[in-house]
Amino acid sequence: LAGGSLQSPSRLNVALVSEAGLDGASASFAGQVAVNGTLSGRLAAAGADLSRFLPAPGVAFKAGGQVASSSNGFVFSDVAATVGATALRGSGRLGSDPAGAARLDLSLSAVRMDLAPWLSLAARAGTSGLSSGMPIGLKLTVDAAELAGGSLRRIDLDVESAAAMLRIIRATALLPGEASLHL
Repeated sequence: LAGGSLQSPSRLNVALVSEAGLDGASASFAGQVAVNGTLSGRLAAAGADLSRFLPAPGVAFKAGGQVASSSNGFVFSDVAATVGATALRGSGRLGSDPAGAARLDLSLSAVRMDLAPWLSLAARAGTSGLSSGMPIGLKLTVDAAELAGGSLRRIDLDVESAAAMLRIIRATALLPGEASLHL
């Protein structure tokens, strides 16, 4: 489903909604396309199983935010998402790596998060279920997280997923008893 209207000789207002070929998920874009091909607007997506699209647990998701094209790809800002029971905020970029291959980089934060489904996914690193086919960089900060009945605080994670492997660049957390973890 698509619609559009000419705002001025240099900008076209566009609205797109799609559910076709998205395995029960939906995506929409509402914004403007300029004569030079740049676009800006609001992008939203939702579905019942995030693992069909990204190396993630099979949980429901809903996300939305501003998107703008640039000479380096697409920049996402004011992103608000719910993944399973976790509310996230952040930004991102879809562009290319130095070799020219597509790459998604996300910077997200959450107040609370259940780590169990994510650690289960990381434990499967190296199996066919992890790779999205595109390198993904994730910087994640979480105020508090549940893990095996305990609470971790001030989690700061920097990971990269590529070629069915998960690389931990940096991981820090405050463990129960005030011990700290640094990887």
